[in-house]
Amino acid sequence: MDRKLEIIDPVHEKRWDEFLARQPYASVFHTSAWAKSIREAYGYQPCYLVLENADGQYAAGIPLFLIKSRFTGTRLVCLPFSDYCYPLSENPEDIAILLNAAKEDMADQGATYLEIRGWPSGIPDEELGLLPFHYHLSHSIDLKQNIDALEKKFSTNARRSIRKALKNNVLVRRAESESDLKDFYRFNVQTRKKNGVIPQPYSYFQSVYRNLVIPGVGYLSVAEWQGEIIAASIFLVYKDTIYYKYNASDRCHLGKCPNHLLVWEAIKQAYDDGLVTFDLGRCSPDDEGLRTFKNRWGAQEMDLPCYYYPVIKGTMTYTDTSLKYKIMNQVVGTMPDFLLKAIGSKVYKHLG
Repeated sequence: MDRKLEIIDPVHEKRWDEFLARQPYASVFHTSAWAKSIREAYGYQPCYLVLENADGQYAAGIPLFLIKSRFTGTRLVCLPFSDYCYPLSENPEDIAILLNAAKEDMADQGATYLEIRGWPSGIPDEELGLLPFHYHLSHSIDLKQNIDALEKKFSTNARRSIRKALKNNVLVRRAESESDLKDFYRFNVQTRKKNGVIPQPYSYFQSVYRNLVIPGVGYLSVAEWQGEIIAASIFLVYKDTIYYKYNASDRCHLGKCPNHLLVWEAIKQAYDDGLVTFDLGRCSPDDEGLRTFKNRWGAQEMDLPCYYYPVIKGTMTYTDTSLKYKIMNQVVGTMPDFLLKAIGSKVYKHLG
């Protein structure tokens, strides 16, 4: 059957989200709302490749952003600041057509490489000239089981931490205004500094809040103690999956275990809503603290490779043990918060 190749902006083409609704492996990172958040915050150019069938519907698609930076070069990424995002189609031949078109577009735009975060199940990537890079991990919880059986799979530490948070009278609620987002961001800067990582700009979280949280494609949950916010998490919800996307907390109150209560309340709500997967997101295998936290929920740990053409290159290939990463950790950890915020607002657009 004939297919017509097009380049679209998903924000202005409603058929894109209609296409996603028919795709079983579409994620929140494929949505136009996510694309709009990224474009608003960083100014990247969307160039989503689609194949249109004779009925005028999209039969296949690959979401791409063109990133141009005088510091990090020019590349096509599927998709920046996303845990994973990959071509969508039920037909391997359509995937090959899209990928070849992406390679041609890469050459036309002067891009040095193509990066795809994740790959569709059952589609042989090695036959398409892609180079896999295996480093990151993902964790997910199966919510289809009984909630009591699910809780029994939690580690002793996780169950004890939930009880400790409740004993300390930590309360969890949904965010009521952007003032709660500002508290989240304050903690985010603290957390990123502690981990030696540059924080994302506040404008990025504003875009996520405006385009996803307010319309109901997720929510901001805050943990309070004696009327004071001490931790917060951003959860995204799409189809039958909830995504634990961002978390930050006040280091002075970590002993009250607010993060464990935030996750537990989100799990219970997702179960009540009939969702089937709790996606705990991507992490580095060398980040032992975060990896242990995710494994304590009885999550399944999986490999989350990236794929490149024609070379393996870019910030996603920097491991936590690399010299560049270690130097950044040392420098960032000594900077004042105001300077970290200023740097984040300037450099993050070069890192997508």
